[in-house]
Amino acid sequence: MQVQQSRDRIQLFFSATKLKDTDIIGGKSDPYLKVYIVENKKKTLLGQTETKENTKSPTWSTPIELDYVFELKQKLEFEVYDKDLLTADDLIAKGKCTLGQIMAEINKFEINLKTKDDKKDAGKLQIKSEKLTLSNTVEWAWSGVKLINVDFWTLTDPFLRFYSYNHKGEKVLVFENEVIKNNLDPVWKSHKQSITKLCQGDFDKKILVECWDHERTGGHRIVGSIESTMKEFIKTQGQKHELQNEERKKKGQKDLGFLLVQNIKITPPTFIDYVQGGYQINVIAAVDFTASNGDINDPISLHSSDLLKNQYLQTLKKTLNVLLQFDSNKRIKLYGFGGVPQYPNLKSYDTDHCFPLTGDVKNHEVLGLDGVISAYQNALQNVTLCGPTFFAPVIKNASDIARINSNNDVYNILLILTDGAIDDMEETIELLGQATNLPLSIIVVGIGNDTFEEMKALDGDLRMKSQNVQRKHRDLVQFLAYNDVKGGEQELTRLLLAEVPNQFLQYQFNNDRYPKPPCGYVMEDILSSKKQQK
Repeated sequence: MQVQQSRDRIQLFFSATKLKDTDIIGGKSDPYLKVYIVENKKKTLLGQTETKENTKSPTWSTPIELDYVFELKQKLEFEVYDKDLLTADDLIAKGKCTLGQIMAEINKFEINLKTKDDKKDAGKLQIKSEKLTLSNTVEWAWSGVKLINVDFWTLTDPFLRFYSYNHKGEKVLVFENEVIKNNLDPVWKSHKQSITKLCQGDFDKKILVECWDHERTGGHRIVGSIESTMKEFIKTQGQKHELQNEERKKKGQKDLGFLLVQNIKITPPTFIDYVQGGYQINVIAAVDFTASNGDINDPISLHSSDLLKNQYLQTLKKTLNVLLQFDSNKRIKLYGFGGVPQYPNLKSYDTDHCFPLTGDVKNHEVLGLDGVISAYQNALQNVTLCGPTFFAPVIKNASDIARINSNNDVYNILLILTDGAIDDMEETIELLGQATNLPLSIIVVGIGNDTFEEMKALDGDLRMKSQNVQRKHRDLVQFLAYNDVKGGEQELTRLLLAEVPNQFLQYQFNNDRYPKPPCGYVMEDILSSKKQQK
């Protein structure tokens, strides 16, 4: 299976607080940081920072660069050393986390550091990520046509200022381009600007462009301005926009000239742009309790009570390890299907095709991996395996949840674990077709030794159709047979989650949804993305 990983090149910046002193004769430590990535239990040094002298709270300026890959659980380890010119450097603190945890944190991510023997606290490490991959930008070429001459001795020296509007409706300078001397038909250099800074990712939000005449004294004079949206600029590129200036018109200066924009190129945002704008992942999981899994007391049952051999639980744990990094409340909606629930507060006398594994009809959520393990183990004692295998009720339930979340910054991932053929294929395909316009991806994992031919028909190569539903096609299903994965945990999560970022982005683009500014981003702090010295 060929899988193209989604990558963002990022930099990590570090600071620490409350480090321990190791210098025996007065003074504080001279700390520096080493950063490692751990793959297949092997540590590889990514880099180290500079040394900061005589401090317990260093802020290092040397960044560490690496690629972030959504579908991998990239484990990082950190070691803080005290630089010693006479003897070997002392390890004074260490810690670890995943890169996904850092990327999911809107502001700085903080971890607790431990001593070399892991027994005592040794301070805190703060980590801030910055994305190097250029995305969510507009590149465009601006020109002026028949600008009015506002100079007395020479011609106008025009330049442009681009403004956004803040939440108070006040204009905020985002960018100034270069000055072109003595020219009433200027052609400025093509340049790139951040879509986030220009319009906060909203293509219907007003953008103000002002044309100015440059003066060496600093007393620049405004020629005129235009106001439009990113959507309209794209739609009307190559067309002239007439400059407006009420003050000049009152003086009888009616023909101020035109501005024209062309060669617009949009570099689309990446998954991380949305995450940094506050997007959350909502995880829904559904487990197959049909009789074909085998009696749980049978050692070869797919619902084996030996949890280390239980493919259902292993798949849940490994996949959720990655997904929960982007779920701030770590709550998972957990369901069963194809079984007969016999909980104290949830009893059925026939097969239920979508029931909460909490055993509580009023609360379908569990907290974190521990909650998943506990609920699953409890279900093995309270659910009778039965049949048939219906997907439609589970998909309809997930679609209803996604529909509720469609106006929020929440994307839903339904994880279905099953051991065999589907008995309601036609209805399932119809529901999948209806779900293409919802913020939803569906990952189906085949457990056991079945050939899963019907499952493969649900994978992304199928163009789902419905005569009664008008929609843009979007691939939202990924299928993987557990036994086809030859590698370990990293290979499983890589194959399971590789399509999610693209499915996520396709949903956003189909619905004209663009990333919001990163949380904590303040427009007033942005003076210019390229400030020219005047």
